[in-house]
Amino acid sequence: MKAALLRHPQAVLAALIILASLAVAPARLPRVSVCPFRSTTGLPCPGCGLTRAFCAIGHGELSAAWAFNPFSFVLFALAVFLVFQPLLRRRAPALFEKVLTPPRVAGFTLGLVAAMFVFGVWRIVTYQE
Repeated sequence: MKAALLRHPQAVLAALIILASLAVAPARLPRVSVCPFRSTTGLPCPGCGLTRAFCAIGHGELSAAWAFNPFSFVLFALAVFLVFQPLLRRRAPALFEKVLTPPRVAGFTLGLVAAMFVFGVWRIVTYQE
């Protein structure tokens, strides 16, 4: 069991993140910013609100999650996928050989980062305290 966990650290980390989002309600999170960008500039970064959004998703508060950070839905789905990825690799290897190829995964990742960057710029430009 321990060896299997060590072979899939991303699945373990994703599972811990999902479990934490189920255990902690967004209202119970402290109102302290841990974002170095926000602490330095006073402005929100593209990832600001993701912790609260994950906890909101974990508690079925989907409109609150959207308000905290709309990218939380994509990233939460990605976390769920990462939890099941080891099982999927064994049960459906063709999925990884034909669909989830490294170039496609890289393209998705690049697109997600670019979209979050644009969102971050928009967030800063439209920011009001």
